Amino acid sequence: MQYLKKFIINTQLQEKNTNFFFSKVFGPVIAIIFFVMIIVGTLQIFLRYFFNISLSWSNEILIFSFIWITYLSITIALSKKLHLGVDMITNLFPNSVQLKIKLFSNILIIIFCIIIFFSSMPLIKANFFQFSPSLGIRMSYIYASIPISMLSMAFITFNEIVKNKKE
Repeated sequence: MQYLKKFIINTQLQEKNTNFFFSKVFGPVIAIIFFVMIIVGTLQIFLRYFFNISLSWSNEILIFSFIWITYLSITIALSKKLHLGVDMITNLFPNSVQLKIKLFSNILIIIFCIIIFFSSMPLIKANFFQFSPSLGIRMSYIYASIPISMLSMAFITFNEIVKNKKE
């Protein structure tokens, strides 16, 4: 509950742009998934340690949750410019060259995201009728995190190009 209050306050303070939309939507989803991971992981440890009982489905939930958190977090990191970048060499150039390097870098990111997006679609189609052993979840739901995050990242990067073009 406290996370939601902080989240609402932060959303009111930050500027409203399209990149912020992804943080606003994916942030609470990540928080919920992380909460589920903590509960399931703690339950699994408690039951295994004290009662020598192992939950067959807990490992799948933890793995699937970790996959979704990873891909959604990548999108948020990109939207908030929290990803790592080596700018030691680009800082040696004048601003006009730095902007061109940034544009080239953003175009490469978009190309990469589009390639991964289209490459992941056959994976989703091929696994639509495959179910996880313990939970019975369609594996395509798990693999859907890849195209969702890649499409979001391409959109964020495209908005960055448009924003830099205006400046």
